[in-house]
Amino acid sequence: MANSLMNTRSISYSGCVAQVFLVVFFTSADFALLTIMAYERYVAICQPLYYETLMNRTACVQMAASA
Repeated sequence: MANSLMNTRSISYSGCVAQVFLVVFFTSADFALLTIMAYERYVAICQPLYYETLMNRTACVQMAASA
């Protein structure tokens, strides 16, 4: 943001590493959340009678913590 305000085109090595790390981290977190949401919908639609058994409180907490 500072580079944008000062109209410079250079970035430090540590700034570049931090930016790449954050992009990869947030992208993987987004994919994890989308995967968990897709699994939850799959269970709800394809196995409605087992939904309560598969999506108990423990499973939901584990999925939320892993994301």
